[in-house]
Amino acid sequence: MFADNDLKKYFAGTEMKRILLFILILAIQLFPQLKELEVKPTENRGGIPIFRDHPDKAGIIFYTQFDDLKFYSSYGIVEIKGDPAGGKYVVIIEAVPRQTIEVRAPGFKTEMIRLESLQPRDVFYYEVLPKKQEGIEGIPELGVTINATPTDAKIFIDGESVVNLKTKKIKVGSHRLRIEREGFATSDELVEVGQG
Repeated sequence: MFADNDLKKYFAGTEMKRILLFILILAIQLFPQLKELEVKPTENRGGIPIFRDHPDKAGIIFYTQFDDLKFYSSYGIVEIKGDPAGGKYVVIIEAVPRQTIEVRAPGFKTEMIRLESLQPRDVFYYEVLPKKQEGIEGIPELGVTINATPTDAKIFIDGESVVNLKTKKIKVGSHRLRIEREGFATSDELVEVGQG
């Protein structure tokens, strides 16, 4: 069993203090504010033979810069193919009278497309873009909450003081996170704040 003085000596080393401070900084929690997608009809940008394997189905071609879109259907998606990295998705769907397609991207609100009177071999073309918001420019902001223990540690993001456990809006990107407290080694790190 350690006496109080032995414990103080044990935790007195700088390296141990750095490790303890690192362990006690529990997390940076991100609370993204979802942006809006714009999903609008567009023209065919090049022939894509999508019905070779599915002659009784319908299709939607999405042109986009997103490489991580997800699609869901009220009736069921048969197949998703194409070249997302090359700017397009091909979604093969059942040719039913009515269907709703959900388009999802991380950090964005879900958008829905309602299709009526689908027939086999129908093809629809859509463009998916981040919706431009008037009066808003530059890099989006996220709410960041720092939870540091001990709770009286001083926290700085890019040199600006931040209150422990209080959400602060900061821009997406790289930031300097500095946490210090007397008796502990200072933690000074570059952190990346991203959506999602």
